[in-house]
Amino acid sequence: MSHSNHEIAYLSSLATKMRPVFAINLCALLGILGLATACVHKPNTKAIRKVKSAAIIGFTVVQPREKPLTGIDNTFKTGAKYFDMVTEQLQAAREWRMTPLKALQPHRDYHELSLKFGAHLLSNDLRPTGILSQEEQVNLSPKQRKKLRQALMVDGLVSVSFVITRRPPPPDNPDAPPLTAKISFDLYAGKQAKSVWHVASLPSENADGPTMAEGLQLADGDERDVAIAISSALATMLKQRQQDEADKK
Repeated sequence: MSHSNHEIAYLSSLATKMRPVFAINLCALLGILGLATACVHKPNTKAIRKVKSAAIIGFTVVQPREKPLTGIDNTFKTGAKYFDMVTEQLQAAREWRMTPLKALQPHRDYHELSLKFGAHLLSNDLRPTGILSQEEQVNLSPKQRKKLRQALMVDGLVSVSFVITRRPPPPDNPDAPPLTAKISFDLYAGKQAKSVWHVASLPSENADGPTMAEGLQLADGDERDVAIAISSALATMLKQRQQDEADKK
């Protein structure tokens, strides 16, 4: 058994032992830690199409394990920029009415859940102040999610994480972005207890990523490179969903 397989076997055993406390999905856990290839689950297309509004309740950007990012002075402020960028990208691509961060952070119902489940399990992640990480929101019960959807007045609840990795520049493109991302994503909607749209560790297919939205005030260097990696990974996932929906029409 290789070292990587030992890690996976250990995490599988650990997740089983911790399930009563954390209820961690192994596929999502491996994706967050960057130890798994993409896990694909058949989406509930009917439930997804009914979603017209959503709120991101779990958000994580995991820095490279081998070498932390530099030039990011405040992880909470930078996390907020990435949160806003993802919100805008989802709203534009899916035509969902998205709950803005400034409305979610002080919301009483969400704030109570954030205090209860926010344990900051990963020390090097980037996320806004008061926002649950993707692995923390897994602990919410279906009843709590339903109540939160009603309180926020949205059809769906989104949880998303991005695992950032460094990569050497390709020989044929030395100016390629130095960072790439794998996205893990869940959409909870309707009467379903489980995620109706689940993606884990999906790598980006677009090295350049979409054009950055105006007004983000991203610093040159790692902060902007992470934004490009995040936006590119999200665009890859959204493109696949749009193609799947178009094929079924």
